Amino acid sequence: MKAYKTGQGNWQLNYTLDGKQRTLSLGRDYTVFFADHTAKIVTELVAVRKLGDKPPTDLLHRVGRLPIRVRASLERGGLIESCFGMSLDGLCEKFLKSKEHLKQSTIRCYRDAGKVLVKHFGKDRLLATIGVADGEGCITELSRTKAKTTVSSFYRRMLAIFRFAVKKGYIQSNPFDFPVERVDTDESRWYYITPEMIRKVFDACHNNCPTDNAIFVKTLHASPQSRKTPCLSSSK
Repeated sequence: MKAYKTGQGNWQLNYTLDGKQRTLSLGRDYTVFFADHTAKIVTELVAVRKLGDKPPTDLLHRVGRLPIRVRASLERGGLIESCFGMSLDGLCEKFLKSKEHLKQSTIRCYRDAGKVLVKHFGKDRLLATIGVADGEGCITELSRTKAKTTVSSFYRRMLAIFRFAVKKGYIQSNPFDFPVERVDTDESRWYYITPEMIRKVFDACHNNCPTDNAIFVKTLHASPQSRKTPCLSSSK
């Protein structure tokens, strides 16, 4: 604690990195426990940096729980990568912005996948703290409530989102880069509406209003089950 003549104080942590003396300012609104906890994290980061290794996952988790201002100071001091502070919510936002040229239906699918990720990990979860085991856990939890085809679709979208993060340099490896059985839609289970069935419905209508018939045909044609089935026009 560095005390000033005004009576106020400021927590500061001095450490040596690459032969240079550096100072990490924590501010004055922290307890002795927090200052000691941060000092232990910085000491481990300095040791890892001197060895030229990557910080282990448990250390990254502890760094991720530090205040944003402290993490920014660690970035400026060279103890963590500049892209370490990228959160999951920020990634989804940047990814969707890069896909604005796609169809709205495709963007909506990616947005839904992003919502699942945020719900599972939390919007403030740092990308560097998400590993393959976390990705597998997300897919496992999703498979408990969703069909195999849905899980397969969500997996491919999540894989694309994190592939974007790797390409941009936010992370070094894709946490969703693991084998998952691809399941496509089984078209043999589709139910097609035949023209004979539509004709029976028209015959059953009491008023046989052409306007209502046109609306009915349009509704049937918009359904996935009837896209490959020729529909009767309202004049018939």
